[in-house]
Amino acid sequence: MSEHNTWQATIERLDEAIAKLTQSHHSLSQNQTALSQAQHDMNAKMDSLLEPLVALTPIPSSPTPPSSSRPHMKLEVPRFDGSDPMGWIFKITRFFDYQNILDQEKLIVAGFYMEGAALTWYQWMYRNGFLTTWPALLQALESHFALSFYDDPHGALFKLQQRGTVKEYLTEFERLANRTVGLAPPFLLSCFILGLLSELRHEVQALQPLSLPQAIALARLQEDKLHDRRCGPRPFSLPSQTVTLPTNPYPLPSTKLPFKRLSSKEMAVRCDKGLCYTTTMTSGLRATVASHPFISLLSMTKAIPQLLLLFLTICLTNYFLMLA
Repeated sequence: MSEHNTWQATIERLDEAIAKLTQSHHSLSQNQTALSQAQHDMNAKMDSLLEPLVALTPIPSSPTPPSSSRPHMKLEVPRFDGSDPMGWIFKITRFFDYQNILDQEKLIVAGFYMEGAALTWYQWMYRNGFLTTWPALLQALESHFALSFYDDPHGALFKLQQRGTVKEYLTEFERLANRTVGLAPPFLLSCFILGLLSELRHEVQALQPLSLPQAIALARLQEDKLHDRRCGPRPFSLPSQTVTLPTNPYPLPSTKLPFKRLSSKEMAVRCDKGLCYTTTMTSGLRATVASHPFISLLSMTKAIPQLLLLFLTICLTNYFLMLA
């Protein structure tokens, strides 16, 4: 019986708590509604106060956004006549991207830059409805005017060898490299070096270039060096000047000896008289000179300065001739 009374009291207390909570919730709802109504009335009053102020305040104009148009530049795109299709595709694509031309407009504008066989092909493709999109036009143009697909640019690049100058080899190398996509820079560097002449390849490999532009510069430098080595050193030329030989203060001895040609009769007469054929020295005087060698040596000593002077003059003459 006591437990029943306890449960009854608990239920009554719970009912009282629920009633109080319901009453509190109802009062809160009434308060919230009153607050909402008060806020609405306040907003209405604020709007009525702000309307005259808004009418009197000028509305600022929105700033004009800066123009994004580029300055006018006159760009000329070469006309396409069927030759070098890959080069023309690259130029016309870059031109359209710079001018921000839409793809549908590209199909029309491209026809203005064609002539000859290319224009004839464009007219036929356009009239038959084959030119639907800009990528389709580029693909059809490349298929029609470019080299055959059987021409492998990768293989041609690998087998390319230098036949002429480095400049000619580089032109052909770049033409084939432009048709290959996806080759790593170290691979292109190896292809370029291996295609050089053996005498240039060894020199470039010894310097170990790290990039293709560096290898190209080294190849040109080695080519010039090899050309200068084959041509030989340049002849050395002295400035033209007049060489004046010094005057000799000592006269050269006369090479003409004072001999007198004698007839056979005069020679017989001199022989009978004991005279010399070339001098008037008697045989006795000759004997005296022969018995005194100092006299003969003295006569030879007097001729030595003249011989030395002649020798020095000849040497100086040869020296100045070598300088000239």
